[in-house]
Amino acid sequence: MLRFILVPLFAALVFSSVDARTLRWANRGDPQTTDPHPQNEGLTNNVNQLMYEFLVGRDKKLELVPELAVSWRQIDATTWRFKLRSGVTFHDGMPFTADDVVFSFQRASEPTSQLRVYATASGAPRKIDDLTVEFKTNGPNPIELEHVALINIMSKTWCEKNRVTKPQNFSAKEDAYTEGNVDEVIFTPINSDGTRLAALISGEIDLINDPPPRDVPRLKAESERQGPRRRGESRDQVDHRARACPAHWRDIARFIAVDHRAGKALAVRSCQGEAAPRRGGLSQWLRG
Repeated sequence: MLRFILVPLFAALVFSSVDARTLRWANRGDPQTTDPHPQNEGLTNNVNQLMYEFLVGRDKKLELVPELAVSWRQIDATTWRFKLRSGVTFHDGMPFTADDVVFSFQRASEPTSQLRVYATASGAPRKIDDLTVEFKTNGPNPIELEHVALINIMSKTWCEKNRVTKPQNFSAKEDAYTEGNVDEVIFTPINSDGTRLAALISGEIDLINDPPPRDVPRLKAESERQGPRRRGESRDQVDHRARACPAHWRDIARFIAVDHRAGKALAVRSCQGEAAPRRGGLSQWLRG
């Protein structure tokens, strides 16, 4: 919902001609909500990060870089101070200040937020001045920036005006409320892998983010034939996309029983090379 960085974000997602005005996107599911704090789910996060910014973001190499915060420093073992970007406004013209940061982290710490573990770990936020905010953690936090980079910033004024000062409560069945170089984004849930891929290749849609690994060679061949006009992004976790791999990987018990080193090599081969062994229990691409 902030203006200054939406253009680069959308520019990174448009893979057809540079003068494209509509981005047509398909996925096997659909976003759960456009409230950025109650749900921590992949596609929902993907959509919300196009509208809500973070204090700290990531570049193309996934390195932490300034976003709404232009700089930060550690005052002592449990205190971090962030200088905020000046001249930023929300979609309604309201200026971005430290009040919005304090509000957003407090909101993300509410019981109805699935991001509360990260918001709480970031520490208690305190406004120093309009463009300075400080976080006091319960103890030393060597990955403070990793936690701060997971909390979307909202407009305190807008939330108060629209009575959404707390994250959407899904258990109570609350309703969800919802610029760049495109004028319109048309999102279409297409559950079938084959149908979704065919729509991408035919030009019916412009972007998918979960092509089955077995179809990536076909996508590459189409890209070479037609030019760089379509884009599909495949997930890197073999077990997360097990249904796109041979049936023997669908049995979790058998997956665990496979020798660790041999299993990693077999998994990569089974997915036509479109997979990468993980260094730990979680993918490096997994938010949080």
